[in-house]
Amino acid sequence: MSVRLLRLLPALVFLGSLLLLAASPVRCHADATTIEARALFEQGIAKTSDNQWQDAAVLFERSLELAERPATVLNLIVVYEKLDQPLRVVLMVQRLLQIADPVRHESERKQALSLEAKAYPKLARLKLMLVPSSASLRVDGEPAVYVGPQRLVLSPGEHVLTAEAFGFMPHEFRVSMQAAESAERRLTLTMAPDLGVRLAHEPALDALDPPPVAASVAADGPSLVLPRTTAAIGFAALAAAVSVELSALAKARDLSRHEPTEYAYPAAQRSYQRTRDVVVPLAVTGSVIAAAGLLWGALAVERPRRRGLAWSALGVSVALLAVGAVVWTLPQRQIGDTSLDAPTTQEPGLLLVAGALPGLTWSLAELMR
Repeated sequence: MSVRLLRLLPALVFLGSLLLLAASPVRCHADATTIEARALFEQGIAKTSDNQWQDAAVLFERSLELAERPATVLNLIVVYEKLDQPLRVVLMVQRLLQIADPVRHESERKQALSLEAKAYPKLARLKLMLVPSSASLRVDGEPAVYVGPQRLVLSPGEHVLTAEAFGFMPHEFRVSMQAAESAERRLTLTMAPDLGVRLAHEPALDALDPPPVAASVAADGPSLVLPRTTAAIGFAALAAAVSVELSALAKARDLSRHEPTEYAYPAAQRSYQRTRDVVVPLAVTGSVIAAAGLLWGALAVERPRRRGLAWSALGVSVALLAVGAVVWTLPQRQIGDTSLDAPTTQEPGLLLVAGALPGLTWSLAELMR
């Protein structure tokens, strides 16, 4: 057996050499492609340093064709944002989310989603109901980008939309839309006379399945989870400030029933003072956080105008602000003969002012859109 193996050894070595020679050009080609993609990427970085965004976009696109890397995609997103091309930003963010590792590329994903949130309100929205439902749609020769059932997003400007379906005449039409504009349109294709195709049953428009939606683009735009969470934390802090104030009132009531000469009075006095010291920073912090969360949510997505609700919130907030300012400026009261101020003037006034600021911020943001 060993003699036979020795006789076959030269043939095996020859075959192995042939395989190595056949594989080496592939590796060399792959290495050359990687090197070229890296060179184009670095040239694109140099163009961004000189604010030559259009040239940088061309270089990054060529680099991405050779090698798909999250860093290249992220730089393209930044360049498209600088060139004010929100639709390309949204599309490229979806590509990054598909190829980027959630752990290793966490910072890239966060930066991309932040740019997507800025780009999304700049897009126009068109609700297009096509009959038949099997019709395909192209925008300027490219597949339409849907963000919900029968809803597509378009970059501002004029576009040529082409609808096609088997057995029907293709239809081409133009639309011109502005940023953040919303519109609806229904289009019924004409049946081709030569084929004579008849649809046995056309499903209702409300029962149509939505087109594929990218993972991070919801039907109403970017997610509102973080803004709502921020606002909830702020209002929780305001509620805590109110609870602390009620506790201070209870402590003040107990102190007013005792003389300063009593043994337990100093400890109760210190406990009361510490309770009062917590109210102001807790109320101010909660008010700022709640206002930031509401403002973030109001500006994150484009919603239908809610002027009636915004005016009502504005009126209530201004009233609370005025009452709080008046109560805040009332003269201080003392507990018995001591130098302690009773918590019946500044703290309640501050709580009213702090509670009014989030509603005032949200209503003004809604009315100014």
